[in-house]
Amino acid sequence: MVFKARPNATVVAPYDGEIAFTGPFRDYGNMVLVKHKSGLISLIAGLGEVRANLGQKLLKGEPLGSMPNAPAPQAYIELRDRTAKPIDPGAQ
Repeated sequence: MVFKARPNATVVAPYDGEIAFTGPFRDYGNMVLVKHKSGLISLIAGLGEVRANLGQKLLKGEPLGSMPNAPAPQAYIELRDRTAKPIDPGAQ
């Protein structure tokens, strides 16, 4: 899913979890992977700045980064299963 955002908007953890990856990745730009206790993984990409560290534990709503200072930034969000396969929210 893609969400329009404000420039420099704070991006928060969608649910409790642990940071499994941070940094640039392919066409995703700056990205964060949050692994949740259930085994699901949240992928949050399109960030201007990442303010979370590998292995850091976050609670739902805690800041993990911010959007870029650019006109009409967009955040890209995926939910992945335990095997890291994307889950299609429309197929549920």
